[in-house]
Amino acid sequence: MKKSRIILYAASAAVLLWITGCSQAETETSTPDLPDPVNATETAPKTVPAEQPEAEEQTIIFERSAPSDPTKFQEGVSIDMANYVQDFFTLDMAETIQRNMEAIVSNDSEGFSEGMSEDAMEQNLNLLAYLHTDGEAIEFQSVDSITYLEKEKRIQIAVSYAIQMKEEVTYGSFEYTLIPEKGTEEDRWIIATMD
Repeated sequence: MKKSRIILYAASAAVLLWITGCSQAETETSTPDLPDPVNATETAPKTVPAEQPEAEEQTIIFERSAPSDPTKFQEGVSIDMANYVQDFFTLDMAETIQRNMEAIVSNDSEGFSEGMSEDAMEQNLNLLAYLHTDGEAIEFQSVDSITYLEKEKRIQIAVSYAIQMKEEVTYGSFEYTLIPEKGTEEDRWIIATMD
């Protein structure tokens, strides 16, 4: 009985040492040589997963942060979308977004629906009603980005806005998604979603 306990303890210790040794070996081989912490900001390697999916093609033509002075609220559209026309973002697209923002500010459901896909109208009209539930005033302040997703044939326009309700102003942003209108040539793009 004593011999079997000794053999059992010895076998357990051997297995434990073997497991510990394997985990040390894996750690040593999988850890890359890191630079000296003093110079880490200059030479730190960037890790990319080996099985990363191919990046979606996109072109960002404009990117800007929030307005420089967000404390000055002025109801209306402080953006002229025509200033952002270039490459794939056409004047027709800019005018569609401009009219939509103006319709949101004035709570004009007919103007709001103009240039919008029929599938998206009901959902987007709910957004318009939500934005004006308590008589809020809205200001569109800046364009954050305009992105063309070539594979999906979508253009996304992110805009920042402010909503004033009584004395309080809150800030947010949402994204327009434009798609080619079905049944027409690709030069006519319509609003599909507003998130």
